Amino acid sequence: MISVQQGTEFSNSDYDNLKQVISIWIFTEPSEADQLTLSEIRNSQHNIIGNPTDRTNEYENNSIINICLSKDMDKCVHFNSDIHRFLGTVFSETIPVEMKKEILHNKFNIPMNEEIDRRLIAMHNGISQGIKRRAIEEGRREGVATVIKVLLSKGYGTDFIINLGYTQEDIDMAINLNTDNSQSLH
Repeated sequence: MISVQQGTEFSNSDYDNLKQVISIWIFTEPSEADQLTLSEIRNSQHNIIGNPTDRTNEYENNSIINICLSKDMDKCVHFNSDIHRFLGTVFSETIPVEMKKEILHNKFNIPMNEEIDRRLIAMHNGISQGIKRRAIEEGRREGVATVIKVLLSKGYGTDFIINLGYTQEDIDMAINLNTDNSQSLH
């Protein structure tokens, strides 16, 4: 989780001047059911012990906004919600930085400057690193699965494979990967 706060609004226990707090959560890989949704969660009082004064009106200053994108950012770019299109453009792995700047300027009226340019490039580089990490992890999983499948085919049992440093989860993944691949061949 990354938390960003701009400026300090509260100090010295001045509870009478609390400001509204809105937490915005952006989910880039939500579950299938939650893709392309936006929701607000508001705080409410639930008394656990006793019957304290209801302070619900004081909690109205707090809410959480959940913006669920899609695992396929191109779906966001073409969705009928401005916030999803905007975030889909920014987080897209397939749209080049120069095109992102053009889209943000022309479709969302965001003036481009050096700061925004620098941030878009940094974000794009971060997204590229994420793609690279996922590819490395996928390659690692496939390598582990291949070794385990060879060992199983040679008659070695799961205890032996676990003693080599693999986990039961690795073995299960290799067996499932083998099943998935054989089913896709038919």
